[in-house]
Amino acid sequence: MARNKNYWVGTGRLGADPEVRTTQTGVKVAHLRLACSRNWKDKDGNDKANTFWAPIVAWGLTAEICEKYCRKGDLIRAEGPLTNREWQDKNGNKRFSIEVTINGFSGEIEFLSSPKRDESSPSQQSSSSRQSSKESQWNDEPLDDEIPF
Repeated sequence: MARNKNYWVGTGRLGADPEVRTTQTGVKVAHLRLACSRNWKDKDGNDKANTFWAPIVAWGLTAEICEKYCRKGDLIRAEGPLTNREWQDKNGNKRFSIEVTINGFSGEIEFLSSPKRDESSPSQQSSSSRQSSKESQWNDEPLDDEIPF
């Protein structure tokens, strides 16, 4: 029997800085818009492109990391389950949206690169220090050439 799976993965550039809010219970929520483009050639050989704007919602610690490090133009990979959200607009109409949800239990954001920033920018980081939202355990010391046995 086939199993159902609800999981989305996309790579693209952020269309804007994250919009970060804090819930009434003190949990941070970051809303990101990820531009995922698809390029192809039509039957006449002309270049074609289509961009899908993926709505990403990060919660908790992931939202705090996005607030600190994510900026418009950054190349990221996001993955997580799609979530339906329903709300009422100002006119009382029911509205619906689908979002990629990233929290401590499912999904992740990986920082792939960032555009060059002004030297005075407080959020400037080298790309090697921004590779992932998870702390790196990499030891950058040179290796000795001795065989360990």
